[in-house]
Amino acid sequence: MSVQKHIGWGYQFNEFACFPSTHLKIIILIIIIGLEAQLLGIVVGKERPDLEEKKDSLVRSIADGKKKLVELEDEILR
Repeated sequence: MSVQKHIGWGYQFNEFACFPSTHLKIIILIIIIGLEAQLLGIVVGKERPDLEEKKDSLVRSIADGKKKLVELEDEILR
């Protein structure tokens, strides 16, 4: 008896409902990847603070650009 259920999603992509243990493994992997990114940020901040400052500046710039894009889209739609 199979527990998997086919759910179509997008072009040439299939997602299968699976056992809770598989979901737990996926969640653990996501957490590990996030921790790895945080650790990399800490190491870069200590070893190359100039690069960390540049990254922070770029992140702020991207966020400001996204905010401005939303504002312009709203203005156009009025």
